Order: sequence, then structure tokens, then C-alpha cells
Amino acid sequence: ILLSGIAYIAYEKRPRGSSRDDLIEIRKSKAIANNLGVFAKKFIPEGTTIGIYPGYLKTIDEFQQSKVDEKALNNAKRYTWQLTENTLLDPTDQN
Repeated sequence: ILLSGIAYIAYEKRPRGSSRDDLIEIRKSKAIANNLGVFAKKFIPEGTTIGIYPGYLKTIDEFQQSKVDEKALNNAKRYTWQLTENTLLDPTDQN
């Protein structure tokens, strides 16, 4: 029970992202494979921070090699943001 309590506390204290809900929203998109996208609610000036998302910058190859197996890779894809053609923001660990 003590170990479960410690694990729960660590889970609750993990880094989390945040966003400017006054500027952006998540809604269905026909252009995105999983049907969700980030959309501006209004004009956002260049240089405006719209949110914080913890993670590690990786190339696509680094991302794929950092996962222990195919299941871990597929799970991680649900949370990973592609920033450029070859750069990802990966908030997950190797599992």
C-alpha cells in the first residue's frame, strides 16, 4: 500500500502542460489523422505563447529508437507533437 501511495504522489506531481484557453481550442478536424486539432479562437500575434507542453525535442529517428517496443511507440504517438518535418516534442518516457 505504501508503494502505491508513493507512485500516486509521483504521478500527480508529474510535469503537465497548460494552454491559453482564451486563445485556442481543441476540436474535430478533417485534416488530422486522429480527428482532433488545435484551432485559434481569435487572431494570435506572432511570438505569443499559447501554451506549455513538457517534453523532449527529438528527431523522428530518435523518437522511434527511444521506445522499448511497438506498443510503447504507438502509445507515445498519441501524446507527441510534430513541430517540423523531422522534429518532435515527446513528453513520454521509453515505455
